[in-house]
Amino acid sequence: MDILTIIPQFLIDADTRLTMSVNACHNPYWDVFMLLFSYKNVWLLFYVSLIWFLCRNYSWRFVVLSLLTVALLITLCDQMSSTWLRPMVQRLRPCDPENPLSEMVHLVNGYRPVSYSCPSAHAANTWGLAFFLSFLFRRKLLSTTLILWAFVTCWSRLYLGVHFFGDLLAGLLIGLVLAWVVYYLMTWLLRLASRHHLIDLEGTCLAVIPDRQKWVPVAVLLLTVAVMMGYSVYCHCIS
Repeated sequence: MDILTIIPQFLIDADTRLTMSVNACHNPYWDVFMLLFSYKNVWLLFYVSLIWFLCRNYSWRFVVLSLLTVALLITLCDQMSSTWLRPMVQRLRPCDPENPLSEMVHLVNGYRPVSYSCPSAHAANTWGLAFFLSFLFRRKLLSTTLILWAFVTCWSRLYLGVHFFGDLLAGLLIGLVLAWVVYYLMTWLLRLASRHHLIDLEGTCLAVIPDRQKWVPVAVLLLTVAVMMGYSVYCHCIS
């Protein structure tokens, strides 16, 4: 069954109009910036800074459990989106040549993924990580930074014409639900390990502990964005 047929047509039309309106607002500077922002590997240093923050503030057992839990979460988000749900929904991307809309979509450097569109794995992965780490750290500065990062990542996917707004909303919901489930699985494991004296809860997210250098991941993310902005200006000036 085509899942899209059960969605009211007015919602699909509104989804399409919103997507096309964002994609239509483009210029050479934002073309470079949004393509960079959407590129997963550009955030490697940011991920390293988050791991450093964990190691700086928590016990090594908690760090190992956290990293394993994050790996599980990202795997679930990615597989739920790309492998399980997309073949069921079978929604063409806005930029897909088989989609009649593709003739009106602004492409950036010929970037045109060919897989199905809904739900967005970018949205599921980034929102899943943002929600989970917000639950884990419970620090306003970090949580706000992570949420803004996930939001701009999703905006870049709209801008590039590779996802509809509904794809991103579906990815957000997947990320939220899986982050919540995995977080409570982790807290259950922590309490179980504590009862068997394998881990001290005072060194985990279940205890309010003073953290050190919580600004470092935020600074690394802002520095990464600043470098992307500078590179986008450079590309714009020489074009």
